[in-house]
Amino acid sequence: MENKEMVGTDLISQILDLDRRAEQRIKDAIAQSEEKKAECARRQEEIEQSVAEKVSVYSEQLRASTDKSIEAETLKIRTQQKGKLKELDAVYEREHERWEQEIFNAVVDPDNVVDPRELVDPKKE
Repeated sequence: MENKEMVGTDLISQILDLDRRAEQRIKDAIAQSEEKKAECARRQEEIEQSVAEKVSVYSEQLRASTDKSIEAETLKIRTQQKGKLKELDAVYEREHERWEQEIFNAVVDPDNVVDPRELVDPKKE
């Protein structure tokens, strides 16, 4: 009987040892899972930060490029504007005396009014 008790005790010891080892494996697996979750969270934060930095750099490059385009277009418009103003100044210098005379004549003799489109001589342009 003693042998049966020993076998039973030995079997219970083995079962308890197996249970302890299984519990330890579960604890180790949970700890490993938590470490993996923490590593994933850190990696996700690194990726998000990297993407944010890249977006910031791209945004700044795009802003600089847009600013250059705007400056170039503004310079082009100003140059065209100056050219048109020179043309208008030239027309004024060439025609202002005639326009003044036409206006004066229209005030003095309203029946002899000239069509305003005729105030610019197309031959002189």
